[in-house]
Amino acid sequence: MHHRISTRRGILAGTVAACVVPAALLPPLSVAPDPHPDAALLELGREMDDLVAALYSADSDEARDALCARYAAVQDQVAVLVPRTPAGLAVRLRLAWNLSTELDGTEHRFGPQPYSDDRTRLLWELIRDAERLSGIAA
Repeated sequence: MHHRISTRRGILAGTVAACVVPAALLPPLSVAPDPHPDAALLELGREMDDLVAALYSADSDEARDALCARYAAVQDQVAVLVPRTPAGLAVRLRLAWNLSTELDGTEHRFGPQPYSDDRTRLLWELIRDAERLSGIAA
C-alpha cells in the first residue's frame, strides 16, 4: 500500500496559507482626493493673476502682445465655464469686473481703491462674498 505524504486538501491549505499576507505588511492604498469641482476655473483664475503680473513687468511690446493674446484666450475660457462652487463664481465675477473696466494693476491685485468707481466697488464686494462662501481667504 502506498502512503500519501500529503493530501490534496493539505496541499491546497498550504498554498492558500502561503498566499495570504497580513494586512499590516501590505503597502497603504493611496486614494487620490477628488478634484475640486471648479478646478479648471480656479486654475484659469490663477493664470489670469499671473498674466496681469507679467504684463506689468514685460519689457517689450512683443512680450506684452503675447501676454495680452494669452490673457484674452484665458478670458474666453473662463467666460464659457459654468461655476459649480462659490470659488468658481468668484473667478467668473473677477472676469466680469475685468471686462467692465480698464485694467488697473492695483485694483486687480488688491480690490477697490479710494479712486474706484461704484461699479468696481460692487463687483469686488460680490467677488469677496463668493470667496468668503467658498472659504478662500480674501
